[in-house]
Amino acid sequence: MDNTDRALLNLLQEGIPLTEEPYRDLGERLGGLSAQEVIARITRLMEDGWIRRFSGFFHAASLGYHSLLCAMRVPEEHVEEMANLISTIPGITHNYLRDHTLNMWFTLSCRRQEDLDRVIGQLESSGLTDRVYRFERLRQFKIHAAFDVREERP
Repeated sequence: MDNTDRALLNLLQEGIPLTEEPYRDLGERLGGLSAQEVIARITRLMEDGWIRRFSGFFHAASLGYHSLLCAMRVPEEHVEEMANLISTIPGITHNYLRDHTLNMWFTLSCRRQEDLDRVIGQLESSGLTDRVYRFERLRQFKIHAAFDVREERP
């Protein structure tokens, strides 16, 4: 990874410009790269594992979606299998393993309440957990987490 890659990662964390040619605009901010060079760098950074996910974030409730924070107790011998199952389900994001009795946490967003119930039912009937706990949002806290990658760290 070179300094241009690092600068690109920082820019991507701020968001993609909502313009007719966002990759060209990013390239200009990076010192005159073409849109194709920016796309090639993003692709390589994804292939190399520096970018895990490249997608838009939307306020689900504004689009009519229902969202939940969920947690479950998954026996250690089933953690990998459950993680693989979760990764196949559209609408599940932010899947984390925690050092807690409820050791697997994720967020789930679906268009309809019935879809939330169906997905949770699928997980509960998988035999990999006994129950999925649902935590409804009472208040929203928006925390901006960005990581400065301009310098190589020892």
